[in-house]
Amino acid sequence: MACFVSRLRRLTFFISASFLRHDSRHYCKNTDTSQKSLSSTLRSIDKENNPETLHLLLRHSQITTTPGLIRAAHPVLVSAFRRLVASGHGTSVSDFLNALKRSSPHIIRESFAFGIITLYGKAGMGNKASETFLDLPFLGCPRTAMSFRALLCALVDSDAVGSAFDLLEKVSVEHPKIIPGEVCYNVVIHGLLRKGDLEKVASVMGLMKERGLSPNVVTRNTLMNGYYRNRRFDLAEMVWREMGDAKKTMKTYNARLRGLVEEGRTAEAIMLFEEMDRNGDTDGYSFTAVIMAHCRDGKLEEAKKLFEEMRKKRCRPNWLTFEALVPKLVEAGEIDMGLMLCEECFARKLRLTGEVLQSVVNFLVENSRVEDANKLVQLGCSSGFYDHEIFVPNSDP
Repeated sequence: MACFVSRLRRLTFFISASFLRHDSRHYCKNTDTSQKSLSSTLRSIDKENNPETLHLLLRHSQITTTPGLIRAAHPVLVSAFRRLVASGHGTSVSDFLNALKRSSPHIIRESFAFGIITLYGKAGMGNKASETFLDLPFLGCPRTAMSFRALLCALVDSDAVGSAFDLLEKVSVEHPKIIPGEVCYNVVIHGLLRKGDLEKVASVMGLMKERGLSPNVVTRNTLMNGYYRNRRFDLAEMVWREMGDAKKTMKTYNARLRGLVEEGRTAEAIMLFEEMDRNGDTDGYSFTAVIMAHCRDGKLEEAKKLFEEMRKKRCRPNWLTFEALVPKLVEAGEIDMGLMLCEECFARKLRLTGEVLQSVVNFLVENSRVEDANKLVQLGCSSGFYDHEIFVPNSDP
């Protein structure tokens, strides 16, 4: 709850700032009322899981008429879109974004168009993102490296990283006025690594060199994460050595930490984590990596201790933290704690995989806790993430 209030305050600040930039004299009298109305709408959108109601809330929101709000509301919209798409209501997302594109006077601002294009990507609609990018000049909106980056992000998010690679490769021919920076290359590298296409990653690195660009710390962190994930520990270690201590950030250390865990080098991972902790360089991702290692190695008590320490240091668990802990807790008979973490997960709009959630439900039924199993399925379905993916099996002998 505290997290949502904090986010809501930030949204209200962005909303207020966008009003003032647009025309302070015009909005001065109604700012307080408008802020309250918009904040209330965003709160309703963020909490609503019923697809039909969510569609109506989006349709009647003031997002189309408020400059700057598309950016401020982005996290809320992304979460809402994912729930709609997961429940089979992707057309509601498409309808909302199409209306936003057609009716908002702010489409002439590239920052506004950036938001729409990336939101299409979050909804898995790469083709719509491409159409919007191509339509920008006809909508009176400039088309620069900013909207080009948005399109690359949208294509990667839509599982069309091959199209993103082709676009980046041919940009100097198809869009000669657009000169992409390092961020554009990093987006495509990230997508290719996620797909495991290391050959094309090398090609993108070659393109960067040809066009006079050098990999920055984000590029190298992305490479390390991707190489570890693809079990190319040799390449990841090479990047680690090339970086040197001066260029390493917390994300660099987290990448190596996750890599050591992936490779099963738990002792080294713990040593690195302790070094990071002494230097004050740990966050939720650092804790999660070691918790996952302990859970995998059957050391649940160690994982629980680390989870408590994580709480004390106010490092936020992510879905992987819950994914690692919940099944192990339930298997160990600590069902109440497992259920509590499931409820926290749903309250924070985090999605456990259907496989993990179903295994917990099955375990509850096998241990004569059918009421708890029904409650968990109800919570899962009402979250908007699962629809009919999870169910309570027949408990009859």
